[in-house]
Amino acid sequence: MTALVIQPRSARTGPTAVRRKGVRSGNRQLNAALYRIAMTQIRHNGPGEAYYRRRRDAGDSHAEALRRLERRVARTIFGHLRNEHTNTAAPYDPTPSLVNPQQPNIASQVVRPD
Repeated sequence: MTALVIQPRSARTGPTAVRRKGVRSGNRQLNAALYRIAMTQIRHNGPGEAYYRRRRDAGDSHAEALRRLERRVARTIFGHLRNEHTNTAAPYDPTPSLVNPQQPNIASQVVRPD
């Protein structure tokens, strides 16, 4: 299983300010999907646009703000997946006991050709 890698590396070459460099390893399909989600949120006034604008106003470059938004999207998705996993302890069981007896059974009314 290939991991999702968005965490940056330091690109220090001397006593200059710390620059961050993107890591190209990891699952490329997941990274590409996160990029598309982040860009769509920025372009179409999605929930990530305000966060991206705040990061840009704080002095981040486009790439840095975009990377931060991608990480935020990844954390959000992971949180939803984790919560969904804990909420589905028992598998879904559509038994007839859950059907309302006051309503007619539509499946029994279907006419099938002979």
